[in-house]
Amino acid sequence: MSADQEAQEDELLALASIYDKDEFRRAESGKEGEIHLCLELPPSFKLLVKGETL
Repeated sequence: MSADQEAQEDELLALASIYDKDEFRRAESGKEGEIHLCLELPPSFKLLVKGETL
């Protein structure tokens, strides 16, 4: 396992320990995860995802 893969594994384990199962779910492959967050943001807040403003 490379250093990058080990660091990613550590990050996924950390997220799983911080968030409950409704907020963070690790993919079956074990190499990625999905996080669900509920945020209260001001009306003027902008979110940039992969170069697109939402």
